[in-house]
Amino acid sequence: MIEEAFEKLFRNGWISRRQYRILNGEQSRFHSVKDVLDFIEERQWTDGADHDEIHAILRHSAPPRDFHLLRGSLNPRMESIYNTAKKMAEVDTTLLILGESGVGKSRLARMIHERSKRKSHPFITVSCGSIPETLLESELFGVEKGAFTGAHRSREGKFFLANQGTIFLDEVAELPLSLQVKLLRVIQEKMIEPLGSGQEIMVDVRIIAATNRNIEDDVKKGLFREDLYFRLNVVPLTLLALRERREDIENLTRYFLDQFQKKYGRPFEIHDPILWNILNEYDWPGNVRELENTIERLCVLAEGSRLRYEDLPDRILERFQKMIAHQESTLPLTERRLRQETTGYPTLEDMERDHIIRTLVYTGGKLIEAAELMGIHRNTLRQKIERYGIDLTHLSIQR
Repeated sequence: MIEEAFEKLFRNGWISRRQYRILNGEQSRFHSVKDVLDFIEERQWTDGADHDEIHAILRHSAPPRDFHLLRGSLNPRMESIYNTAKKMAEVDTTLLILGESGVGKSRLARMIHERSKRKSHPFITVSCGSIPETLLESELFGVEKGAFTGAHRSREGKFFLANQGTIFLDEVAELPLSLQVKLLRVIQEKMIEPLGSGQEIMVDVRIIAATNRNIEDDVKKGLFREDLYFRLNVVPLTLLALRERREDIENLTRYFLDQFQKKYGRPFEIHDPILWNILNEYDWPGNVRELENTIERLCVLAEGSRLRYEDLPDRILERFQKMIAHQESTLPLTERRLRQETTGYPTLEDMERDHIIRTLVYTGGKLIEAAELMGIHRNTLRQKIERYGIDLTHLSIQR
């Protein structure tokens, strides 16, 4: 289907024949619409203003995808949310998706669109919080040439581009009150007025909005219009934070591993129990997005196919230092040697720690005898045991 998109770009004059041939020749490197867009933009083949139109053409040609972050969730609440989302895809009502940053609000919105009767039409995303307030109105509703200083040409707004499709208003709570009024009118009357035109245009657009803020508090504080809130909040969908559904972490991790195997063209595996424990115990303040980025980091840094906990970001490793030390001390010696072989040449501290463990095992856990064999005072040995986090209980050491 991606070939059809390239042909459509060529026939509509977005790219030249030579560029069309290059895109077809590079198909194997494209794993997402974003990959294609990045490839085109890096080579400056098109004007940045054409980004949304090109994105829409590519998106229409992409195969429909289920929302993998919800499907088959082991968490009953998430499974219920997914079932509700499937029902909402079949009707045309306005939706409000709530949840922390990174939980997958935009992915859910796209899944709903791809399951709806509008799936063959554009899905347009607007990040309301990232566009300067002075430009937001023209970005949403369009602008006529000369409407303000710098408006050198007429431009269609996102609502117009989303006609017959879906518009996803991310961070909708960031909209200024003046634009909230206009958004309410679009919902009620299906009409937009491009900036400086003085003429109204009818649009047929489904609106899905999302926010990570407590929008009810914003209503009470007068920061968000109550009538708009009720219009958006017909069927709210609240996505759980990843720390609230830890049972899904392993399946999500395996999904991302599969995706990055396709992206980088090599296998990736996690056999390290320490790494699995960290992934399952970490709170993931950045939610699913942070987990995805972390797994990609581990894949990129992996020297072979096995992912290592040592390649985790420092902010995560620092929180699990004691757990790592404890679990390292309980690993069988053969596994510790294997870890050293796969993670690089051991340091002096690695060798000293292993030497202490081997000596304690040899002496049957007799601390004084082990200290004599190593030629150090038993108090020094105790200090080293504490320093290296060696598990005395596991080794049945006689103190």
